[in-house]
Amino acid sequence: MGNKKKDYLEKAFQEKVVQELPRYKWEAPEELNGNTHLVTVQDLINNWRQELNRLNADQLENVPLTDNEFAQVMQQVNQIANSYEAAKILAMEDSKGKIDGIYRDPHPDVTRKQVTLTIFKKAEVAGGDSSYKIAREVTSPKNGSKGENRFDLILLINGLPLINIEQKRSDKSLDYAF
Repeated sequence: MGNKKKDYLEKAFQEKVVQELPRYKWEAPEELNGNTHLVTVQDLINNWRQELNRLNADQLENVPLTDNEFAQVMQQVNQIANSYEAAKILAMEDSKGKIDGIYRDPHPDVTRKQVTLTIFKKAEVAGGDSSYKIAREVTSPKNGSKGENRFDLILLINGLPLINIEQKRSDKSLDYAF
């Protein structure tokens, strides 16, 4: 019985957060709502790919990343050893995070053989062309064991999962949590 109450309180907390955040330019797209359908880490990766295409439309000559090109991006991401190394990438080159050396596949509208992709512009947080999205109840397999993890709320800036919000105490108000 206590578990149903906890689930209800958790969902109510999530809804309050999701209703509050649009005041600060955050969106809660239905495709990232794990309360209505399964949302996985792969869905977050697909969302990030769309954001990379959006942020880099000029650099990509309006030709979105192919599967092969995005695999090059993910290969570089998968080489990041820890959060410190990730932070260095986000802060490099005058506060503009970039991924270098992505080789373009042949395409009639593509003239650049190699591109550098902008992934994050710290100077444009809270403005500019940055996007702010809320993902709810994201499911991820547990590392090295059976089962899965579920993340209550993940805040994405330009598709990057930068903030994770977990409700741990139902006896505190939303204002207190903020």
